[in-house]
Amino acid sequence: MRECISIHMGQAGIQTGNGCWELYCLEHG
Repeated sequence: MRECISIHMGQAGIQTGNGCWELYCLEHG
């Protein structure tokens, strides 16, 4: 399940900007 979320959020991060994805990883990683 976690992998699916990571992939989905990863794609969204690419569309909106990797900065948001990096912040998400820092907060939840």
